[in-house]
Amino acid sequence: MSDKDAPIHIDAKHVDLNEKTQIAVYRGNVVLTQGTFRLEAERLEVRARNYKARVVNAWGAPVRLKVRPDDRDEDAHAAAMRLTYNVDQREVELSGEALLRQGEDEFRAAVIHYDLDEQLLTAVGGSGAETEERVHAVIYPKADAPGEPNAP
Repeated sequence: MSDKDAPIHIDAKHVDLNEKTQIAVYRGNVVLTQGTFRLEAERLEVRARNYKARVVNAWGAPVRLKVRPDDRDEDAHAAAMRLTYNVDQREVELSGEALLRQGEDEFRAAVIHYDLDEQLLTAVGGSGAETEERVHAVIYPKADAPGEPNAP
């Protein structure tokens, strides 16, 4: 079963649920799981429509994410001060000391946008009071597949 077809499970110390607005706010060591998708935060807000989760906002110091893209053998790990997860599009936006790591490869930036299904990443630096924050990437060469010529 793909992550997007799996049920969402949430554990927390406290929850406030408004059925009229379909907004739930979870607090205290919050853990959200959906298949291989795992999100840990101090505060989590779930916005639903027709009683289906649409957008999840999370805050923490930091928020932590672990997910395994469908066609990968390795989990992707992320951390940031704030995370927004668009459930239908399976897109994650990390902001505030954002980090995304898969295997040994790593990206750090002020904001990272990651499409889980397409495995597309966009990273944006920020500006601080003293210096401009830049995107930092560490990418390790991949071994060639057997029978594949070496790249120049």
